Amino acid sequence: MDGTLTALIFMAAGAGMSMLREVPRRAGNLLADLFSISIAVDENDPVHWFATWLAKQPYGARCRRLKLWVKWRNLGDFGQESTVSMVELEPGLGPHVFRYRGRWFLLTREEQQQREHFTGRTRLHLRTLGRTRQPLAALVQEVIEHGIRAMREQDLVRVNDDNGSWRLLEVGESRRLDSVVLPGDERARVLADMERFIFRKEWYASRGIPYRRGYLFFGPPGSGKTSLARSLAHELGLTLFVLDLSSARITDQQLFALLAQVPPRSMILVEDVDRTRPMATQGATAKADRHADGGGATISGLLNAVDGPTSGEGRVLVFTTNNPGTLDAALLRPGRVDYRLEFRAADRGQAREIFLRFFPEDTTAAEAFAAALDDRALTMADLQGILLAAQTGQDAVAGLAAWAKPLVAVAMPLNDFGVSFE
Repeated sequence: MDGTLTALIFMAAGAGMSMLREVPRRAGNLLADLFSISIAVDENDPVHWFATWLAKQPYGARCRRLKLWVKWRNLGDFGQESTVSMVELEPGLGPHVFRYRGRWFLLTREEQQQREHFTGRTRLHLRTLGRTRQPLAALVQEVIEHGIRAMREQDLVRVNDDNGSWRLLEVGESRRLDSVVLPGDERARVLADMERFIFRKEWYASRGIPYRRGYLFFGPPGSGKTSLARSLAHELGLTLFVLDLSSARITDQQLFALLAQVPPRSMILVEDVDRTRPMATQGATAKADRHADGGGATISGLLNAVDGPTSGEGRVLVFTTNNPGTLDAALLRPGRVDYRLEFRAADRGQAREIFLRFFPEDTTAAEAFAAALDDRALTMADLQGILLAAQTGQDAVAGLAAWAKPLVAVAMPLNDFGVSFE
């Protein structure tokens, strides 16, 4: 027999055997699709919600295929060293068969292939016998309610990492809004503005206006910008996402993907936006654009992420900065920044109020403490440091009177930054 014909026969036989091996799998998939209904889940938060929900069911106690999930605690302000606060075990990769409301479900958890610049993600397939969606929809609804409830109850924030994903951080006890000391009624005014925005979804829709609102908190370091943002998020029940743009490894594509994952009723906090290297000044725009392929988010990428196709709606965006004069004017236009709040050096009223939080009975010393502030340009963080070091109210008054820390001048064009309302 000719060698070529023999080779062709073997090739045909191999192809036939390969096809025959696929027949059982394809037949099984066909039967499964005919007699069951399924969904696929590949977003980070819903995947975690399913896993934590299943871990709390009776099956979770019997599961032998587990995955370790780590909660991180941030010990101070954002950006400081993080430590592990809790570890939990949840159903891991592979199939899991469990019973829910008298019906059997098959949940399969698998790892998606890692892509460039992104960490590998987990994907879930949930399947149950039958043709009706009602049992599956009921389970999904319960899982979503469980996830949202846990997200609101726990003091967790999401912080982006260098791989373009959100990482959960536990920040400890949330700070009450009334513990943030601002002059006059500024605290009440910004709270009222955010509440007004949250409850006006139909108003925005009827006028064809994108349902989102931006805030700029600016002032010297230690004046309470981040504390106010975190307290407002807690007060209003908003999920907090902290967006760090300082890394040279974050790209515009990652920025779009990150903001596309942020759900409604969330706050996105961009701290120290003036320190973002490719976006610091108006003259840096062209240079930033040249960095688009080499890493580092650009000014155009930030602007498109804020109010472009991936920006979403129903979200509050808060920028903080020490130097508003260095920001690109395009970032500050209405629609991107709608409300501007300046944090000045502490005044006497703030000094009196924070003193009474430490020594609530010593009203006489509180007046003396406020008077000792005189014309010193101190931030609320400076005053808090003095009070923390004091054993008595008189110690605090003496400490403030002896304060000699030089104030670093910060150039802030105040005439361009007033508080604006709709």
